[in-house]
Amino acid sequence: MMYMVKMIVTDLDDTLLNDERKISAYSRSIITSVQNKGILFIIATARSFPAAAVAIKDINPDWGIYNNGALAISKVSNRVAVPITATVANCLLTELVNDIKVKTIKISAVQNEYASKIGLKKNGISYKYTDFNSGLNEDVYKIMVKTAIGFTPQFYATKYDLKCYLTRDQATYVYVNKCADKMSAIQMVAEQEQIPIEQIVAFGDDVNDIKMLEGCGVGVAVSNALPTLYNVAAQICGSNKNDGVAHWIEYNVL
Repeated sequence: MMYMVKMIVTDLDDTLLNDERKISAYSRSIITSVQNKGILFIIATARSFPAAAVAIKDINPDWGIYNNGALAISKVSNRVAVPITATVANCLLTELVNDIKVKTIKISAVQNEYASKIGLKKNGISYKYTDFNSGLNEDVYKIMVKTAIGFTPQFYATKYDLKCYLTRDQATYVYVNKCADKMSAIQMVAEQEQIPIEQIVAFGDDVNDIKMLEGCGVGVAVSNALPTLYNVAAQICGSNKNDGVAHWIEYNVL
């Protein structure tokens, strides 16, 4: 079945990226073909802008949605964002630093990544060690807190009017602006690009992809997705190991 599509949105890890955290040559060729047809290609990831840049260095998406929707940047530098302001972030950080249940704090800003421990690295980037008691002078898009048993994440979420969720490691809580999610960012981008939601296809594998699979015209779960996504996806494609996203696009869009 061929779909009338003007925008394609895909998650990165365990969706577009293979198990080596790379985009295959085949997938890159499909992305190029999509863009040559005038279809916008967008990535939507929980990764920060710097961490995503490592993974997508071989492609040039029309937009990147980062930090689970807190920040979106186009390839011509248009931007939409729902940050945690520096004022709120600094107040929260002061409390987190002094919470004995907090082990590590990491922060994502636009260009910089900060951490409360020296030498932390993940997804190809190095975090800058920072004493968060000294405060930051910039808005942030994600605050990640690795904790011990007994931490009360919702206390801080309620106090600072933020959204909080637990990552797959079951030990790291993430705070973002309460308006930040992938689907909200997609809607803002779609408005700027004047593309109807019905003409958007979205691909994902995790719980933070559920809203976009439900909200876009066609929601597609990769076969390696969490089982809960099978209940909300309109279709299921192949796994990330086998270029499932690219194959679906080739046969249903191109």
